[in-house]
Amino acid sequence: WEARTARLRARWPAGKQGEWEEASRLLREALRLRAEGRPARGLPFATGALAIRRRLAGDRHPATASALAAFAVLRDEAGDPRAALPLHE
Repeated sequence: WEARTARLRARWPAGKQGEWEEASRLLREALRLRAEGRPARGLPFATGALAIRRRLAGDRHPATASALAAFAVLRDEAGDPRAALPLHE
């Protein structure tokens, strides 16, 4: 999927490239907060990363799925397992 992502990104203008990098930064921050035991604080970052990846790559792209999985884990660990469950399916 990395090759697929590289082909997709090769067609993007610089602005979209920057947005993709921003999504990666947001996801790293969300996961850092999770590792520190603060998953609720990471949710806004995961939400932002997921929105960007959905818009740029679509729902079926593995990077979007990765962001969705991180969001689901954060929701679960933040105390909202019912909302997280459908995201894991």
